Amino acid sequence: MAGSRKQTSSKDVGNATDYSLSQPRARGALDAQDVNQKINPNDFLSKLDSIIEAPHRLSGCKVGRIVIALDEPMKTKFSEALLNDKIESARLVEVLAQFDITVGSDVMRRHRRRLRGKDGCRCSLES
Repeated sequence: MAGSRKQTSSKDVGNATDYSLSQPRARGALDAQDVNQKINPNDFLSKLDSIIEAPHRLSGCKVGRIVIALDEPMKTKFSEALLNDKIESARLVEVLAQFDITVGSDVMRRHRRRLRGKDGCRCSLES
């Protein structure tokens, strides 16, 4: 069987064989020609222009957006809770869930690590 798979690449570059070249392409794999046929150039350029030119601010993580959305005194109290090492992140997630605000515990932990000066959330929002 090994004899039927003739090496067609030079010096093992690409490792293409007659057998592998005859097999159907992986699902979702597109040639450049296929991509060009599926894209309307005007629509594509228009959509790219809209995201490039649109003035926007980094939205930040969900925890940061919650802090910004809260009114005083809730904002201050929530920020204090975020900085309090004695409160577990899971407990904060549970409190938010009681008000139909869903935040993943991993997102909460990541944001809190950043507040403590460690590696973590990279959101641009202060909280």
